[in-house]
Amino acid sequence: MPSGSWIFERFTDIVPETELAPEDVSVLLVDDDSEFATRLASFLGEQYGMTMTIKTTGEDTLEYLTTTTPNSKNSSTAAIFEKLSSHKTHAISHAQEPETQQQSPAGSGKLDCIVTDYQMPEMNGLTLIDEIREKYPALPVVMFAGQGSERVASEAFRRGADDYLQKDTDTEQFHVLATRIQTAVQLQRLSLALQTFYQAVDYAGHSIYITDTDSTILYVNPTFEEITGYTADEAIGQDPSLLKSGVHDEAFYADLWKTILAGDVWENEIVNERKNGEQYVVDQTIAPITNKRGEIIYFVAINNEITELRRRTRELQRQNERLEEFSRTLSHDLKNPLNVAQGRLDLAEQTNDDEQFDQIRQALTRMEMLTDEALSLAKHGLTVQQPEPVYLRETVQDAWDAVPTENATLECTISDGTTVSGDASRICELLENLFGNAVEHAGPNTTVRVELLDMYTGFYVADDGPGIQADERDTVFEPGYTSTEDGTGFGLAIVREIAAAHDWGIELMESEDGGARFQFSIPAEDWNNELEG
Repeated sequence: MPSGSWIFERFTDIVPETELAPEDVSVLLVDDDSEFATRLASFLGEQYGMTMTIKTTGEDTLEYLTTTTPNSKNSSTAAIFEKLSSHKTHAISHAQEPETQQQSPAGSGKLDCIVTDYQMPEMNGLTLIDEIREKYPALPVVMFAGQGSERVASEAFRRGADDYLQKDTDTEQFHVLATRIQTAVQLQRLSLALQTFYQAVDYAGHSIYITDTDSTILYVNPTFEEITGYTADEAIGQDPSLLKSGVHDEAFYADLWKTILAGDVWENEIVNERKNGEQYVVDQTIAPITNKRGEIIYFVAINNEITELRRRTRELQRQNERLEEFSRTLSHDLKNPLNVAQGRLDLAEQTNDDEQFDQIRQALTRMEMLTDEALSLAKHGLTVQQPEPVYLRETVQDAWDAVPTENATLECTISDGTTVSGDASRICELLENLFGNAVEHAGPNTTVRVELLDMYTGFYVADDGPGIQADERDTVFEPGYTSTEDGTGFGLAIVREIAAAHDWGIELMESEDGGARFQFSIPAEDWNNELEG
């Protein structure tokens, strides 16, 4: 069980008192004096409603335990879960079943506590405690000794007895024994409740931490450590502000405190910061935990990390924006070839001129190119598959081979072993569009160079054509922009989107030969240059 005596000390203050109803406690009384045992059992049954079973030897007791189950009824556990559930702390309800902490005797009977004498034939009370503890370490045992001593009492506690009481025939001592039994049973149930609570929180799928009313962290679960990067030792004793990202203003946190100090539950999205400085997003619920007097004594914060969900949501929003942009572009760009096709079709019907159908086919082909490239851009956009090492020189060659380059020349100085992390198919698509653009605008005899930048900061693709005017360099990446009648205007837009999907920077400048140079900056961690050079 994790350390945290703070919660054990005040656990009974968090949950309602466990009412030990008369029929709630089942006791096994072990005493070789059957007359005394019968009298004591009758008293406890009549006065306290305890269910009593009598055994006169240790051997009979152990035999009986093979047909009986220590009572696992735990109203305290239910109470703490009910209290937490009432505050919408859903994560705990999703926890795994806690592991069984002791082997239970087989059978249908139930047992809460064993009361044993010390001096008995064949097996005394101390030996019996040893046998009980070996198999049932959590079962409460009280020694009610007729011929005991301080030494016996000390030895009984050492071997695992929960309490020790000197036997007396006076009923006053019987009342004391009844109280000791109830206390031992209640403590065992509370201990089990606390153990269950800890295991539920530890196995919860969300990050959970508990603070006192001074905002000092008292407990964090393993998921908290995994998500934040802080160990329990580093977090406990600190203020939750160690997770602040700087994204939210003071009014945000003031509203949080105003809500929970009023006894209400605070729920909101919050951007926190991991130990390594990385930001992450959580759906956070903070609930006050009150004692039986309604006083707030703790706060429990449950955090469901939604960083990936928010990333996908933003990506979907961008895709929707692109779709709207593409629909406008397509609506405009398709009108011309549609008008051409319609006009040629009308003319063909009037003149029966078969040559008009060639013009119609060209218009339809252009419409197909427009829709294919627009759909590719809309479908893929800022998405990439799981990044993997991509051999850059090999991908450059594959892209060149896929493009009708006529008499153009490729010069690639990148070594065979150089890899960059990314989506191979999309990087190849990026290069295909650049090569096709170079051949289209620079001419069929152009030379295209692909080289790495210094210190593995990126690479560039350059041609020796007429280049692109400076005042047009910001607009060439816009969907639909084209400088030729046959162009679709989507090639460089696709290049920009693929670069953005890889978190690459892109810059268009003039090449050394006066042509166009597309330069990509790539994070250092995406390179693997061990085989380079």
